[in-house]
Amino acid sequence: MAATTKEMNQLCSDYMRWCAERNAEMIAKYAIEDDEAGYIGIHTTPGPWDMNLQEAIDRIGPLAKAQSLNINSQGWYIGDVAWFVTLFNAVLPDGVPAPDIRGTVVMRRVDDEWKIAHWHVSEAVDRSAHFPKK
Repeated sequence: MAATTKEMNQLCSDYMRWCAERNAEMIAKYAIEDDEAGYIGIHTTPGPWDMNLQEAIDRIGPLAKAQSLNINSQGWYIGDVAWFVTLFNAVLPDGVPAPDIRGTVVMRRVDDEWKIAHWHVSEAVDRSAHFPKK
C-alpha cells in the first residue's frame, strides 16, 4: 500500500472544507455514487447520520457556513481505492471554536479521477478523564 499523493491529500482536505462551507456544488462534483458502491456521508450530530449523496446535499446545503482551519489529510491507497484520516479545527456558524475534529474519507478512482465515496466527521469529545496527562 502506498501513501497518498499531495494532490489526493489536497482533494480530501478541500472536500472537508467544502462540507464545512456547505458548498453543495463542489460536494456533488467530487463525489461518486453508482451501482458499484454508493455514497455515504455520516455526521455525529442529531438527526439522520447515514446519508446518500442527495440527502447529504439537501441536509448540509442550507445550513449556515462553518469555517474549517488547519486541515491535515493523510492516507494510503491500493489500486483505485484510497482511505484517509483527516484532522482539523473549525469555527461553527455561531463563532464557537470546534477543535480537534476528526474525519475519515474513502475515495475511488473512476475514469482516472479521484472521487469521494464515503466521509465521516466526528466532533471533538473531551476524553481527558480517560487519558490523563503523564
